[in-house]
Amino acid sequence: MDVLYSNRILLDKYNIKPPKTWDEMIEVATQIKEKEKEENNEFLSFLSGYSDNEMAMCSAIEAIYSSRDTVDSEMPSFTSDNALRAFEKEIEVKEKISSCTKNIYLFFINILYISIILVFSYILFYI
Repeated sequence: MDVLYSNRILLDKYNIKPPKTWDEMIEVATQIKEKEKEENNEFLSFLSGYSDNEMAMCSAIEAIYSSRDTVDSEMPSFTSDNALRAFEKEIEVKEKISSCTKNIYLFFINILYISIILVFSYILFYI
């Protein structure tokens, strides 16, 4: 499973703790994006692993896994209500805070770039 990388510089700047849920992530990204916009700072608020290749399937499985009822629950089936909620949440994330376009995704796919970008404060969250 992947992890959610958070930009501590931006979180610390606004005295915000890393989010623990997708809803918290949407809220935090929206808040910081608005505050940074007021300062004329541009950054990528969220990049996901959804692409036009097999990595999209990995991201889909991770989304379903994150929709378990509890951390000890089994992996939900692809036809479960949990899976449906997971994909609905992914759509919400994409619509509200995603910075991902095909060109941006292809540019940032290399983990070295992601590491550098996180260090220099241009991305708030990355999966």
